[in-house]
Amino acid sequence: DGARNAGIRWVIVGIHNNCISVGEYPCQVNQNLFSVLIEKRVDLVLSSHDRTYQRSKQLAAPRDGCLGVEIDSFDRDCVVDGSDTVRQGAGTVFVVSGAGGEELSNVHADDPEAGYFDVVMGANRQGRHGFSSLTLAPSKLSVTFVGSTRGSFSDKVQITAAPASRNGR
Repeated sequence: DGARNAGIRWVIVGIHNNCISVGEYPCQVNQNLFSVLIEKRVDLVLSSHDRTYQRSKQLAAPRDGCLGVEIDSFDRDCVVDGSDTVRQGAGTVFVVSGAGGEELSNVHADDPEAGYFDVVMGANRQGRHGFSSLTLAPSKLSVTFVGSTRGSFSDKVQITAAPASRNGR
């Protein structure tokens, strides 16, 4: 709230452990904290504990049909947008960027949370080491997967800015 009230254009939260994931680890973040990040419509949440790359669709709650995003389940009414260009303020995008060094983990298509993800990569699916590069500008925030080993996996998501508020920020 303080960042938004101060007119800070992009609200990005970095947290080591992920909550929703189709990788090896279950939610290691408190459900309440996870819910607050979504309710406050944080633009981007970056985590890395799972040794994979995963990008969620844009999620929002509460909203019509979705009271909250619950871990270990999927509710399509909590998904705002599943494209690679989304609108700021409509919801939160989660990126698990853990493909930087250790041996990659597998991703699981049958995970109950799989419907929340637009892109996933792991040892058993286009496995490739790399990192996420962020580009910030007044009109957009981009997250790009940059591969550091051979392979064809790539990803980029762009969050386009909401119109400036009355105070010009």
